[in-house]
Amino acid sequence: MTLNLHDREVNNVFSLLGDSENAITSSIAWTLSQCPVLLDDLCKKLALARPPLNIRVAAQSFGSDRGFTDIEIYETGAIHIIVEAKRGWWLPDQRQFKRYMPRFRESRTPYGKCLLVSMSEASQAFAKLHLPTKIDGIAVRHLSWRDILLIIKISRHRSRSLDEKRWLNQLSMFLEGIASMQNQRSNNVYVVSLGVGEISPGSGYTWIDVVEKHQKYFHPVGHGWPAEPPNYIAFRHHGELKSVHHIRKYKVVSNPRDANPKWADNPIPHFVYDLGRPIRPQKPIRSGPIRNTRRWCLIDTLLSGEYETISEASNASRQRLAEDQ
Repeated sequence: MTLNLHDREVNNVFSLLGDSENAITSSIAWTLSQCPVLLDDLCKKLALARPPLNIRVAAQSFGSDRGFTDIEIYETGAIHIIVEAKRGWWLPDQRQFKRYMPRFRESRTPYGKCLLVSMSEASQAFAKLHLPTKIDGIAVRHLSWRDILLIIKISRHRSRSLDEKRWLNQLSMFLEGIASMQNQRSNNVYVVSLGVGEISPGSGYTWIDVVEKHQKYFHPVGHGWPAEPPNYIAFRHHGELKSVHHIRKYKVVSNPRDANPKWADNPIPHFVYDLGRPIRPQKPIRSGPIRNTRRWCLIDTLLSGEYETISEASNASRQRLAEDQ
């Protein structure tokens, strides 16, 4: 027997909450509160002493700073951990972490037992480039969802409680769906414009060559681009849609030129996509009056032949998604 919620199969209890940041943090906070072994292993991973017996776990806790922390783990004067969790490859910025400094003072916890923790899809290498090691004397650590899954695996092996194992299994199944933020069930297509010029002057190698010769594409992580890899991507050039591709897999590089010397030299993290076989539209689809060079469209609006321009397909997609809310 299976359970479906809004046409989505639910295979664990936490999926009933959805896959938002709040759902992620609530699921982790609940499991920490029910599984002392997980809390113990998390503290070991963060190089903290064994947590005290009267420790509290709070989710979405409102404070005097008038902000909400995702997760707080604390016992007055003994330990205080503040966790910020993000979808995709996003990381908390320093301003967000600095906002929570008064909470550490209010808990009267020695700074050596205080910790700021970032959780997201981002790798350790990516986090080291963008997170400081300390903020106002408080150590900063990062854990990827894959790190968390490994901690859960260790806790599940160590636990002798059937109840703990059940909750750990549920959280593991939930986070396995989060660990690769590429939504395999999404029919949303990210439509981008390919420049016809050379990437490097005199190279003879163009942006179109990246896609059509090497079946690849790359773009910055965030900075106006997606911070989560889409399931589908489409390319337009010379005024019309050329192809739609499933993104087979992806990786993150610190500079595109590290992946291919012909690619752009841009020393910020980039997604690099391996593209599936091109899906060609049945009839020409012109760009239409597109102000932004990048648009989102539902895949059927691009391939059904119902719309004559990408602009029309994008508008229809937005309307349909709004009606489904």
